[in-house]
Amino acid sequence: MKLLCEGLKQPNCVLQTLRFFRRLISSSCGALAAVLSTNQWLTELEFSETKLEASALKLLCEGLKDTNCKLQKLKLCASLLPEGSEAVCRYLSCVLICNPDLTELDPSENPLGDIGVKYLCVGLRHSNCKVEKLDLSTCHSTDASCVELSSFLQLVVNPLPKS
Repeated sequence: MKLLCEGLKQPNCVLQTLRFFRRLISSSCGALAAVLSTNQWLTELEFSETKLEASALKLLCEGLKDTNCKLQKLKLCASLLPEGSEAVCRYLSCVLICNPDLTELDPSENPLGDIGVKYLCVGLRHSNCKVEKLDLSTCHSTDASCVELSSFLQLVVNPLPKS
C-alpha cells in the first residue's frame, strides 16, 4: 500500500479513481491521506467492505479536508466498524464543511444510526458543502433521522435569504 501511495503522489500520476474491495488498509490511511493532499487528479475514492477503524478514517479525513484535495466522490459502503460509526460521521461532517469539491457521499450499509446522521446533517447544512448526491441506505436510522434530513432538505429547497 505504501508503494502504491508513493506512486500516486508522483506528479505524472493521472489516476482518477481508486477502489478498495475487502482490503484491510486501516494502517495505511495516513499514507493515503498524504496522497489526497498532493494528487490533483484523484477524484473518486471507494471503500467497499473494508472495515475501517475510526482512527484510520480520522487520518483519511485530514487528507480530505486539505485545500489541495480535489476528491469529488467518496464511497464508504459497508466499510465502517459499528463502534466507530458516530465518530466517523463527526469527521465526515468536518470534511463536508472544508471540501467544496466533494459532491457525492455514500456511507451506505453502515450502522450510522440517528446520531451519526445528525452529525452528517451539520456538515450538509453548511454553506461550503456542495454535496449533490447522498446515499444513506441501510444506515440503521429511524424516523428521527428523517426529521433531521427533512430540515436539511428544506434549507436546500428554500434557502435562507442573504442578509
